[in-house]
Amino acid sequence: MANNDGDKLYKNGYRAVKASIDGNCRYSLERVNGEVEGSKTLVTLLRSPSSANLVQSDRSTNYLTKAIMHGRNQYHSVILINLTALKDIEPKGFEKNSEEIKRHEEENAAEINQVLKSAGDFDCLIATGPIEGKLMTQLYCQDMEKIERTKASLYAFEAKSGFGALPDSRSTKSSNLVSVKKDEESGSLIAVDSDAK
Repeated sequence: MANNDGDKLYKNGYRAVKASIDGNCRYSLERVNGEVEGSKTLVTLLRSPSSANLVQSDRSTNYLTKAIMHGRNQYHSVILINLTALKDIEPKGFEKNSEEIKRHEEENAAEINQVLKSAGDFDCLIATGPIEGKLMTQLYCQDMEKIERTKASLYAFEAKSGFGALPDSRSTKSSNLVSVKKDEESGSLIAVDSDAK
């Protein structure tokens, strides 16, 4: 697996600078915006990688970038990590592709650990979509535990189904970006100022 450097402009000023990609797996993708001062990073936990790489962006990555650019917090760097490194896996695909997911799980976990360790001053956006099934739940809980230990501020996009929506044209708007925390009883994401259980 190679970490590659690139210099391709994405929409809204972001450019891909680093990617950890191996075949049908993308372990991380980092983009920076030279117009934003400082070193603040947004680590974004997604369900599975899209097709975005060093050379080109894609629709979901562009939705995410646009929302971040218009949000109240400005980030110099955005790093994408995933519950699984396998590209384009739907929730039901976690069980269907469980053997392959587990084959790459150790490497994906190591990449997440490295990103969280080296990100410096960062917030974390949870954008996994609904969590379904045993394997997806297990990976989500493992990753959330790692993220919570960093004490990073958590954010999520609010949708009709709750918090943590995937990047899409409906939910991925700066006005829907909410500060959240994990509810201790249910494990669900709730708004920081919410009394919801």
